[in-house]
Amino acid sequence: MIVMPRTAAIEQELIDGIRTSFGGTLRKVERLDGAWTEETIRIVISVCPAVYVAWIGGRRDPRRGVIMGTWGLFSSASALSGQRKDSVGAYDINDRLVAWLEGRQLAAACGAASFTQIANLYSKGAAKTGTVVCGLYFDIPQQMPSRIDEGDIGEFETYYHQWPQADGAPIQDSFNTHLYTGTEHE
Repeated sequence: MIVMPRTAAIEQELIDGIRTSFGGTLRKVERLDGAWTEETIRIVISVCPAVYVAWIGGRRDPRRGVIMGTWGLFSSASALSGQRKDSVGAYDINDRLVAWLEGRQLAAACGAASFTQIANLYSKGAAKTGTVVCGLYFDIPQQMPSRIDEGDIGEFETYYHQWPQADGAPIQDSFNTHLYTGTEHE
């Protein structure tokens, strides 16, 4: 039996909860993968109003067996000359997200969500499209896996990626951890 990992379960619970909380107000609610690139920004500003859910990372919690996961909820809304264009603006989305998630106990988590910060993620790319993007960050505790049953893990598939940038471009270097190159000791 394959069980959904806790991180994936929390992510899906966030997406489902945001969709339910906002009803038909948002045009898109979905996950956001990976590091921020020009492509990521293009995706975030392509549809407004929208919310994107991203797992940022995690750290050991002082409680035994607990990981404190950091989650980003990225909201986008249309703005024109600093004025709200949509029926729902960035401040409306952000206020509702904080009110909905702060202190909420998610089924896949082992404690309540806690708001940590909000940021205006203004960029030249977003400004050119008349879009405001904000990042809201929450800590959500989850149990560490107690054991791995290798029978539950599917076959490994190799992922190949063709970079649009030349070798050595900054975006490639940001992902280069030397884990797979054998150069970690050079």
